[in-house]
Amino acid sequence: MPEMIEVEAYRDLAERAALGRQISAIETPDEWYLKRGLVPATLQELIGYQLSAARRRVSAARKASRSSVKPRSARRAAEASRWARN
Repeated sequence: MPEMIEVEAYRDLAERAALGRQISAIETPDEWYLKRGLVPATLQELIGYQLSAARRRVSAARKASRSSVKPRSARRAAEASRWARN
């Protein structure tokens, strides 16, 4: 598992390199890279959208230790709001 400093460095790099840029193509060389039920066809729907934020996902262990956990539908709504259609 990567160290937090490495994860934050990659998040910062993604923010500097991609924030505000329009998604013009998505490459999925191997479905192994896709997690949480994603499929290549779903990702293709993101073409034309713009990245509005770069954030880290919280681990399951850390989620369990937090006192206020959002319901799944609220998390999905929050994730969907990160994308802005051009």
